[in-house]
Amino acid sequence: MNKYWKSKYFEKTTHESHIYIFKSLEIKQYLQKILKDHGYTLHNYKLNFSNSVLNIFISIYKTEKTGLIEEKIKSGQEASTNLLKNKLSILRKKLKKYHEQKQSSTQLSTKTKYIKALELYKTCLFRLNRIKFNSTVRTVKLKSFLNTILNSLNVFTNNKFNINLTLQEINHVNENAQSKQILLKLRKFEKTPFFTEGKNFLIPFITQGDSARLLTNFIATQIRTVKRHNFFFNFLKESLNFTINQKISKIQGIKLVIKGRLNNAARAKHRVITIGKIPLTTINSNIDYSESTAFTANGTLGIKAWVAEKN
Repeated sequence: MNKYWKSKYFEKTTHESHIYIFKSLEIKQYLQKILKDHGYTLHNYKLNFSNSVLNIFISIYKTEKTGLIEEKIKSGQEASTNLLKNKLSILRKKLKKYHEQKQSSTQLSTKTKYIKALELYKTCLFRLNRIKFNSTVRTVKLKSFLNTILNSLNVFTNNKFNINLTLQEINHVNENAQSKQILLKLRKFEKTPFFTEGKNFLIPFITQGDSARLLTNFIATQIRTVKRHNFFFNFLKESLNFTINQKISKIQGIKLVIKGRLNNAARAKHRVITIGKIPLTTINSNIDYSESTAFTANGTLGIKAWVAEKN
């Protein structure tokens, strides 16, 4: 099994080598955490240390959770904005009416109504401006995501390195006839809660290298909410078996081991799913390994994956 170290550095002493190893592992853990908080999965990374330069390459996968959160926030902001605009238009009419009555009459009640309507108008206008400001700030935050990572890495490295960060998102894979054929083959799973995320996950998974982490994270995320585990495993087996046999696939075989209380069983069991060929005893084979943990109401489930890539 080939497993390449993701960091490259040129140390002068043994002590320096240990420091670089520690820094590279800490940077990896930090990247995994901050990406997970923003709804991304770290697919692959490479670090290259030199005397004064740190080059970082990250490839990420955007999950469905991030898109849903963004849509909910956007729809909520639009609803609040429309409500406040309607309220402001009604208050403008009232202010105009009270202003005309105030000029023609000297009654104190008319002036009181005018002052109350004016204060309410100012409050609604302030709320509308705050929603617009929050929306702008949120957009700026999304655009400055890379700057947030860079600033944190500069603090961690004590500003000793000039950091070059390259980010690649692997979600956007060009659709072709084969990818459409894959989706048509899996139409019977359309009404399941995991189908949308699954169909978006399959094409990047089979076309990218070092994708075992994507598979284990996908299974761990979906298995938390899925009640019919066997039905989900059937979807996995059928979809992966069909997709890895396509011409665009870079994967030769997959082995999955899931351990825990599957289907709410009283005792823990393990399920082994093997798809394609897994040459675990061959030295020259390129096999990517990953493991994840799913926290459910019935305890934890351990997921291990071995993904053999085509030579």
